[in-house]
Amino acid sequence: MQSDDLIRSGNANKILVIGAETLSRIADPHDRDSMIYADGAGAIVLEATNSEEPVGVLSHCARSFTGELAYVLEMGKSNNPNYAGDDLFLKMQGRKVAD
Repeated sequence: MQSDDLIRSGNANKILVIGAETLSRIADPHDRDSMIYADGAGAIVLEATNSEEPVGVLSHCARSFTGELAYVLEMGKSNNPNYAGDDLFLKMQGRKVAD
């Protein structure tokens, strides 16, 4: 993790980590098969501390399910037959994910 490396190296004492997504910008409100609900965000402040025992991020593990679920998301036209725009919306095969 970059924040952990910055603190351990002494280049930073406090770090603000922010994560956000705004899927509502590209989600089709007329797509009833989608399981994409909306936007999300979170933040955390990490601060350096001195200790005789190891503290902080001792290890981490990242996982990805892209192999088995690679094709459940795609960009497509709106499900609204009256939508006149050429915009593409994020589509999800929600029933396939729920199985």
